[in-house]
Amino acid sequence: MGKELETDPSSTSASFNEKPLVTDAQTQDVEEGDSTPQVEEDTKVYLSGWRLYVVTIALCLSMFLPNFEVSIVSTSLLTITNELKGFSQSSWIVDAYLITYTGLLISWAKLSDIFGRKFSLLASLVIFMAFSGACGGAQTMTQLIIFRAFQGIGGSGIYALGMVIFFELGPARKYTLYAGLVTMTFTLALALGPIFGGLINLNGSWRWVFLLNPPAAFVAIIALAFAFPSTFPDIKPPSTARTTMFHSFSLKSIRKVDFLGTALLLGASIFLITALQQVENYGTWSSALTIALLVLSGPLLLAFLAWERRVTSEDSVTEPVFPWRFVKSRQWMGMIMNTFFCGTVFTVCIIQIPLRLQAVNGFSTLGAGVRLLPYGLLVPFGSFTAAALTGPGKKSVPAVYIILAGTTIQTVAVSLLSVLPTTTAFAKRSLAFEALAGLGTGLCIGSLVMLTPLVCEKRDLAVATAAINQFRFLGGSVGLAIVSSAMYSWTRTRFLGILAPDKVEILEQTTQFISEFSPEVQEKIRVIFAGGFNLQMKILIGLAALQFVATGLMWNKRPIR
Repeated sequence: MGKELETDPSSTSASFNEKPLVTDAQTQDVEEGDSTPQVEEDTKVYLSGWRLYVVTIALCLSMFLPNFEVSIVSTSLLTITNELKGFSQSSWIVDAYLITYTGLLISWAKLSDIFGRKFSLLASLVIFMAFSGACGGAQTMTQLIIFRAFQGIGGSGIYALGMVIFFELGPARKYTLYAGLVTMTFTLALALGPIFGGLINLNGSWRWVFLLNPPAAFVAIIALAFAFPSTFPDIKPPSTARTTMFHSFSLKSIRKVDFLGTALLLGASIFLITALQQVENYGTWSSALTIALLVLSGPLLLAFLAWERRVTSEDSVTEPVFPWRFVKSRQWMGMIMNTFFCGTVFTVCIIQIPLRLQAVNGFSTLGAGVRLLPYGLLVPFGSFTAAALTGPGKKSVPAVYIILAGTTIQTVAVSLLSVLPTTTAFAKRSLAFEALAGLGTGLCIGSLVMLTPLVCEKRDLAVATAAINQFRFLGGSVGLAIVSSAMYSWTRTRFLGILAPDKVEILEQTTQFISEFSPEVQEKIRVIFAGGFNLQMKILIGLAALQFVATGLMWNKRPIR
């Protein structure tokens, strides 16, 4: 490839060694005052030139689409259900996507280890593109829900593989740039979704919410098909690279797939996430369906862990989808807990703040989305800052220090958001509180992203990266379920004091029903909602503070830089 390949003999990080980062010899160096472990040099070849730029842009576009889909659809639910005559099934339009999207992140990452990054990424893009078009053409609610589930399968693969590929694009010194790009893409997608959804609902058909995806996905597919090496991350000059992206398909490679582990993980994820979505939508943990789903997810999760321990310990051709060595690492489990609770703060803020702006302050979907931008913009800024401070080098700041700072900022910010006035007047200072919360969240996310390739082995990089993201999404689901259930219980008691039960049921499904009441009653309803949202933030204070405990598990005498 000539100029399109870059050889960097001094850039190899420990994530590309077959052994963990800190060995016994390296520990001695650290204790003598050098907390940056030394690694052996090699001549790893990376993409450069036009190929690198094309692949980077295509990856950002690819990762933007499935995350954009999470938030843009939520603004169009009422329009969709009114046309397809299925208001009672509206929650499943979102749930069907999130269940498969969240449940398959680790599985996609492991499959790419076996069948190759390029084939797996292109396959996920094709699935996402095809079923986005199918969603746009759906004629019934049942069709739309089924198509959304398959769309989530493709979206899960895009995000999981995009994350790990970014870490493999260049040497360790470029992690700062790539970590910032990933977080910026993820956050802007979620922040811009409500804005574009509001514009589409005002000026066009809801079907464009889905039909925007196929053209953009097609561009990414074409770019990656031509610019992305088939043997990635093992890049070879043209004289030695004669394989195609289908080279990994063989009976031997298929035997490596952990089918049982994948099935158990998917089953446990589906039951658990569905239960949490039920709690989020209906505000109760005591329904028969929720209890049944939670009970079913438990044994499947235990069976998954037992199977992964067996596969990891045995000399088997099967490659575990979640290696047991993750569970045995105190630092890694601290990172998993940290990303879980950071996910609760991120998801609750990105979803509940716009809802408050609409239900309490009376803003439109578009107006609420615009006022979420301080949070949406400060998350990637915080991530860039964390990546810059924790980048490779002796002068870098240990990631654990940045995580502590980010956790402190998050906790202070949600504390301030929890005492906003319970009036319909918009408090402009809340924008500063949003920005503060976004900065703290970004610092934590960026530090965890940077730390991931430094604490795992080369063979586990894809799974480790996907696990960090899957647990962040899971934390978001759990956090939303907790705060939504508490708010529903708190507001319902007060609504029943001023409204008939049937009107309360409708109000809990859509805040647009507020406009049907007299101005005096509207004021009372919005004040009650304000108190409910403040209660959510009070609960979030405790969830954010649990990151201090998780960070304690990550603590070492000489923290890894």
